[in-house]
Amino acid sequence: MNWKEILDAADDDYLVGISNKGILKRAYKDKEEVDENGLVEVSKSAETLQMMIGGETVTLSYPLADSKCSCPSRSICRHVGLGILLAKKQMQDLA
Repeated sequence: MNWKEILDAADDDYLVGISNKGILKRAYKDKEEVDENGLVEVSKSAETLQMMIGGETVTLSYPLADSKCSCPSRSICRHVGLGILLAKKQMQDLA
């Protein structure tokens, strides 16, 4: 599984499709705060990317719509949206 390719393909339209415009807008707002305060550590395995965001554990999996968060939300939440945005940024920075 090539996480860089998966995350590169996850544009804003895709992210709105798996969540909604409000979730994506909130994820971008949260990303600004994270960018100011430093990086989020990402733990990578063959099947998942895992990170701690705002006290929640986010586990990104493929397809991204199957990603999970430890918060009470039953759907793609702002933490997952933020996790995708942060993982995309980290993969771009490594390239």
